[in-house]
Amino acid sequence: LLSVTSSPNAPVGKYNLHVKTGANIYKPENAVIYLLFNPWCEEDVVYMANEAQKKEYVLNDTGYIYVGSAYNIYDRPWNFGQFEEFVLDACMYLLDKSKLSLTDRRDPANVSRAMSALVNSNDDDGVLLGNWSGNYVSGTSPMDWIGSVTILQKYYKTKKPVRYGQCWVFAGVLNTVMRCLGVPSRCVSTFDAAHDTEDNLTVDIYLNEKGEKLNSLSFDSVWNFHVWNDVWMKRKDLPNGFDGWQAIDSTPQEQSQ
Repeated sequence: LLSVTSSPNAPVGKYNLHVKTGANIYKPENAVIYLLFNPWCEEDVVYMANEAQKKEYVLNDTGYIYVGSAYNIYDRPWNFGQFEEFVLDACMYLLDKSKLSLTDRRDPANVSRAMSALVNSNDDDGVLLGNWSGNYVSGTSPMDWIGSVTILQKYYKTKKPVRYGQCWVFAGVLNTVMRCLGVPSRCVSTFDAAHDTEDNLTVDIYLNEKGEKLNSLSFDSVWNFHVWNDVWMKRKDLPNGFDGWQAIDSTPQEQSQ
């Protein structure tokens, strides 16, 4: 009987496992194993001590995403489906597509940044194409999705962005991807969501002398609601006190570095 224990900071991804005994080489079925982050392992940077939280934020494959407006909040049921067929393969495909180095694949902060970029299709042909126009003739309306599974399966099969997503769809898919990779994850909603484009922490409105709005002077806006994700990890790259829930956002707004 042979037991193989991987290092808690090994790079996440697909491995070939060959066991050589004398002249014989044993290859397990498919010869491939998937190595993930492990929130049950105390030495892993995504370790989560609370069993109920692991059940909720890693194992739970269904949930609700809260949408609407500040005075009319309602829940959308969502099938995260992180254990469904081809979802793990789709996540591994995204990891390869991210071109993260093996060193970066050890770090859930780098992996979650890469996944938040790849869940939208802007500049990297990622999973979902955003559309806020109201015209969804050439794809599926964001309102019609009820889960991540069909989206990820379709993307993995075609390798082309799936049409269409808005913030809760991006957040639902990213939640699936992070839980599938072993990182505790949750969707977070905010209402009357201020979107500041000028880095001055205010929402600016410019008017002319007639009181008419001058939209060309500021792209700041307030959305009815917005949904992003929190992921759980230790931050060894930051000073003490920054461990725990970290915000990531896969809805394409402005590029970050």
